[in-house]
Amino acid sequence: MPAADDLAVQPVTAALAVRRFDPELGDGARWQRYEIEMPTGSTVLEALMYVQEHVDGSLAFRRSCRHAICGSCGMRINGCARLACNTQLTAVVAEAERRAARRSAPPVTGDDDAALAGAAVRIEPLGNMPVIKDLVTDMTVFWEKLRSVQPWLQSLDERGGADGERLMTPHQYAVVAQGLLCVECGACYSDCIAVEAAPEFIGPTSLVKAYRYAYDVRDDQAHRRLHDLAGEHGMWECTHCYVCTQRCPKHLRVRELIGRLSELAQVEGLRSDAAVKRAQAFVVGIEQCGRVDERTLAETTGAVRGGVSAVVPALASGRRRGAREPVTDVDLVRRVAGRLRGPGSTGAEGAP
Repeated sequence: MPAADDLAVQPVTAALAVRRFDPELGDGARWQRYEIEMPTGSTVLEALMYVQEHVDGSLAFRRSCRHAICGSCGMRINGCARLACNTQLTAVVAEAERRAARRSAPPVTGDDDAALAGAAVRIEPLGNMPVIKDLVTDMTVFWEKLRSVQPWLQSLDERGGADGERLMTPHQYAVVAQGLLCVECGACYSDCIAVEAAPEFIGPTSLVKAYRYAYDVRDDQAHRRLHDLAGEHGMWECTHCYVCTQRCPKHLRVRELIGRLSELAQVEGLRSDAAVKRAQAFVVGIEQCGRVDERTLAETTGAVRGGVSAVVPALASGRRRGAREPVTDVDLVRRVAGRLRGPGSTGAEGAP
């Protein structure tokens, strides 16, 4: 049995399959295979650097800090967006071996299949972005979306404190601390299924940045920020899939932060999605007349604007039931609804 010291220096042998694309060649994207041997403890980024320096100098990818701080080396590794600099090569190889053991290998039929056959590490560019070359993507739209949330402090009060500072308590800082950890690597954006389905969706990275400033006590533009995000392709288009949280290399609770942003928008009265409007109309209808009013519900949620075909089912529902007896004690219903809303509720007019 080898000694512990021998195990520590044993090299890692891995087959990399890298998705290559060169617009000057005009032959489309292809897979290229590299067989390498790296020291134990090497990262996927170090493996790519070895290939670039010793095997194929034409391989293109982004890198900078090598410490998961700059976010430059985002790429898809075995189907998941990650930072190559903090992804251990041995961990990816072991992960691929476990996956291969659970299923039989497909037959090798073409050049791409030959490159992929037995490759433990498959590396591709980030998703939801055009590819410039190999693993380098065009992040222009990503940065434009990020810039659209105006990720900097804004305040109409320029006085500040005695020394011109705007101080925060430890508790106030803790509220926004998660948002400060984002390195804008694009991993969450790459694998966001909402962006894939609707490319105009602003994306999770921008929403995390918006959260950071909307909840910062030194910024007094929260309502305006939320108003902008409550429109089309804003926060309400998030599908709650939690892939963004799974992909974040800094372990941010991305979906939770987006949820808090939505909660603040509701507190500010910015209810833009049909689901929230329907829930509000449901409660308001009960408070006003003691029961659900299908006609008002349809009008409030935009069914009337959707056309006759959208509003007919709501109206037909009321006709089928016929004329209903009026609720005898609407005040009691209102008090119950107010109790359910919680302390400080003022009824339908003050719906949160």
